[in-house]
Amino acid sequence: MKFTPLAQPLPWRITLVTLITIAGSCPLTLSTTNAKTLELTKPTPIIALLADDGDMTPVQKNGRWGYIDKSNGRMTKFIYDEAEYFSQGLGKVKSGSKYGFINRAGKVIIPIQYDEAETLYGVGKGLSLVKRQGKYGYIDSTGKEVIPLKFSSAAGFYDNDVTWVSIDNKYGYIDQTGKQVIPIQFDEAQSFFEGLARVKISDKWGYIDKSGKQVIKPQFEEVEDFRAGLAIVKLDGKTVYIDKTAKVIWNGEATR
Repeated sequence: MKFTPLAQPLPWRITLVTLITIAGSCPLTLSTTNAKTLELTKPTPIIALLADDGDMTPVQKNGRWGYIDKSNGRMTKFIYDEAEYFSQGLGKVKSGSKYGFINRAGKVIIPIQYDEAETLYGVGKGLSLVKRQGKYGYIDSTGKEVIPLKFSSAAGFYDNDVTWVSIDNKYGYIDQTGKQVIPIQFDEAQSFFEGLARVKISDKWGYIDKSGKQVIKPQFEEVEDFRAGLAIVKLDGKTVYIDKTAKVIWNGEATR
């Protein structure tokens, strides 16, 4: 069986994931971008997860995970319980119950010591949300603790320059230096979409902007993120669509 990878993989956010199980008595030939081939001797069952960010493809061999570099056919050791796509030059791996990061050569760059870890995200600099001993914080691609592990819960930065964090069941927002840009004061909070974030005060939801200003005061039982300028909310038990001024655009009734 022969697999030829895409010449230009799609960005990870929109890449389709294909799970291929290869088993049987015949060798597997993996085509690489420089026309070299890789022979995996029989009978070696392999599962290849084709959703990588670049040339490093997570591959499972005999129940253990490692990577194949599609640019040259080289493999890392197959020693991990989980392996995810590369970002910022590092791949997230799991050994036992702990997570860390390795480089393309298979060297551990960020120690495998975290109870949870996200792939490196961030606008301007990559940060990974990690958890250890019940607290969340953020590290960079060298493993440096950029934002101390002190939060009860938190979210990754993804495509935002700020994100929500919580301490003692109250929520607020920090930037990528760890500076608190919106005070920890809300009963719940979510990430920003289209410049607005959902926040909850007591039992009502509303929306704030990145300065912390209440753009739409808390008044709804349930809310969704804004998409294309509209959000679905529940008001007085009824589901309606609103715009960013809180004007009801559609109340669910048919129009003529």
